Amino acid sequence: MIISTNGIVLKTILYSDSSIIVRLFTEDYGKIAIIAKGARKPKNPVSGILEPTNHLNIQYYNKENRSIQIFKEANFLSNFNFIRENYKKLSISLAIIDALDKSTIEYNPSPILYRLAWKILEKINSTQNNPMLIFSFFLMQLSIRIGFMPELDKCYKCKNFVVDGGIDYQNCEIICRNCLIYKDYKLNSKTMLLLKDLTLTHIDKLELKNYNNNYISESILFLKLFTFYHIEGIKNMKSMSIINQISNG
Repeated sequence: MIISTNGIVLKTILYSDSSIIVRLFTEDYGKIAIIAKGARKPKNPVSGILEPTNHLNIQYYNKENRSIQIFKEANFLSNFNFIRENYKKLSISLAIIDALDKSTIEYNPSPILYRLAWKILEKINSTQNNPMLIFSFFLMQLSIRIGFMPELDKCYKCKNFVVDGGIDYQNCEIICRNCLIYKDYKLNSKTMLLLKDLTLTHIDKLELKNYNNNYISESILFLKLFTFYHIEGIKNMKSMSIINQISNG
């Protein structure tokens, strides 16, 4: 049976002398794997289409008892040219699809996560502002969509209201200043406001607020720790080391 669906390329793996195995997150079927036979042969354009971050309409031959399906053809929905021309944008985009890959299982469709991913990549491609803010927004929304929304109003330890606080390194949660100990990380009060904005504000309006880069970096620090702690698989993301370098300037 031939299946047609839209999807985002997550990863490609070289296979044999001329083929590639491709992992995609699709709109209708969640994460799937396909093999594109002969894709690496000279003059075959398929390998260029099946590159990570590309947004495609893809057709493949499907059998229910087969773990890797067979590629038929694909067409671009978006190839995000500006992402590929900018090292920071590309690094962030690769971290996004890596997180999506690590936090999902095969054949578990989530149209909300699919829409979040391609909208975020589209925004990174077009933005003239700091793409790290968009990455911070993605980490927050990914956590929420998977079912782990951080508590930003009340201290994890004493349950008092938090105006400015910090990160409890043991449980990767927000705590108030009174509960901070020497090894915990203090957060600026404006970082706390940014974190709350990430849960409530549309990404287009969020970009208009011109947050200080230090607040963005602090928000990413918390969200990295939070997602590492709560979402299985994300802690092993190698792509996050590059994000750390970008975040640290």
